[in-house]
Amino acid sequence: MLKGLDPLLGPELLRVLMAMGHGDEIAIVDGNYPAETDARRLVRMDGHGAPRLLDAILSVMPVDDMVADAVWRPAAFGDSNRMEPVFEDFTAVLLKYEPKQKIVPLIGADFYNKVKACFALVASGEKRLYGNNRTIRAAGKPLRLRAILSPARRSPVSRCCRRLPCSVPSPVPKAGCAAPPLFRYSWRLRRRSWSGHKTVRTNR
Repeated sequence: MLKGLDPLLGPELLRVLMAMGHGDEIAIVDGNYPAETDARRLVRMDGHGAPRLLDAILSVMPVDDMVADAVWRPAAFGDSNRMEPVFEDFTAVLLKYEPKQKIVPLIGADFYNKVKACFALVASGEKRLYGNNRTIRAAGKPLRLRAILSPARRSPVSRCCRRLPCSVPSPVPKAGCAAPPLFRYSWRLRRRSWSGHKTVRTNR
């Protein structure tokens, strides 16, 4: 379990978010959306509401602020001015992380075509009407993982090499290494030969 992360951000979803670059878009779809049909990459998060998933994603992913429109939703019953309760929940979450952003309604095929073109879809368990889709355009910035990558915290390598600064890793653990057993085992299994610049496998 990583520190500082929303518990909904599992390995599959984090991998997708980390792979996204500038201009890539991700959509959160409801439980009735044909996600398996339309997704280029699909992350299933059944059992979780769409606003809750939006909160988890925005806790680490910045929204693109270099374009006028970066967040979209469907227009309920073809009316772009109609506000459904789930839209209000989406707006509250967006204001929490990106107060300068606004949600742009798209009608009918315009919205669905945008969803199909997304880098990835997150299939939620949202049951409310039009809790359906929320499309977000990613910024060309690193994910906000300050709680994980803060300089004040030691990396696994620096935990193993306490005599060295955090920015200077050591190829082999020191005697009395305090790293977890799996980390020590990984060094024994795959050790780099610095003289020959090749990988040497060993069981020692």
